[in-house]
Amino acid sequence: GPPAEADECARELSWVAEHMCAPRRASCFVEKTPTNVYNFEVLSRQMRGLPLIHQVRDGRDVAGSLVRRGKTLFYAGSRWLYDTASGLRARGRASYLETRYEDLVADPACTLRGVLAHLAVDYDPCILEPGRESSASMAARSGSVRCRMAKRVSAATKSLRGIEGSLESSLKG
Repeated sequence: GPPAEADECARELSWVAEHMCAPRRASCFVEKTPTNVYNFEVLSRQMRGLPLIHQVRDGRDVAGSLVRRGKTLFYAGSRWLYDTASGLRARGRASYLETRYEDLVADPACTLRGVLAHLAVDYDPCILEPGRESSASMAARSGSVRCRMAKRVSAATKSLRGIEGSLESSLKG
């Protein structure tokens, strides 16, 4: 069940920290599998201080995306609701940060400043320019360290805000 999965996930994250992050002197590792949201609440209890970032997306957009990929509207709305509710169980914990996908698209620098502050990582404008080396990396590097950013900064899925209206709109549209 979920607690056993969370235990295994905690062991895997510890392994990643020891074997992947430490040798590279990386201060963090971002894992963005959307279904990890199902274990947020348990992980936040088992690994105190583990930063959790819940990337929230408007349910209408999520439903539209899933319908275009062949899912039914009922499935799409149900999936969004379940995923969102799962992630929100960790809301209120100090390690939990909720961001909106639409804010990331509209103002990536502002959203990433908040995300990086949550991760205790200094913001460098090069994060928005994949392949460009940061000034901090150039000054302190040993070897070729590049400032890179994944296409999406996310650990999970959506938010429950406005769920009734979003689902109603999705079902009517």
